Amino acid sequence: MFKEIDHYNEINTKLKFSNRIEDLRKKYQADKQYFSSRIHLLTPLQIQLESLLLDYENEIYFCREEPSLISHKLQILPKNEKFFDVNEINNDFPRRILREAGKMYKCAELGCEKIYTSLHGLKYHREKGHLSSDYDKKPYICAKTGCKKRYKNSNGLKYHLEHYHKCK
Repeated sequence: MFKEIDHYNEINTKLKFSNRIEDLRKKYQADKQYFSSRIHLLTPLQIQLESLLLDYENEIYFCREEPSLISHKLQILPKNEKFFDVNEINNDFPRRILREAGKMYKCAELGCEKIYTSLHGLKYHREKGHLSSDYDKKPYICAKTGCKKRYKNSNGLKYHLEHYHKCK
């Protein structure tokens, strides 16, 4: 009688786990389609993070061992073992990654990878970040022979002259 109950419990556990894997695989497919439909709205960092998560889910749900083997391993793990929960991932991410994920305004200049959290930041970058020549960027030039230093403002040039071209 106990062997039948154990056998029934084992089959039931495998069936539940198999159904759970199938549900997760369906969710993965839906998430993948959703990601593809909105990729044009994401920043490069968001695309990289989302792709990383999708690749990880693909590895878990499609490329690993058969569900029956996994369920057997789950049965022998201690009951108080804390499992990694994908829903808790935001709690584990470093603040820098979360902060950068919120940056939505990317500079459209060819070769420029700057991304900003506000439209104002991007606007300022466009006005000040892509000036046409060194004369526009640093119009204050050191007049000492052989020195090619340039500065954005007169105070920078003044400091340079006082500290680097002292009378010796």
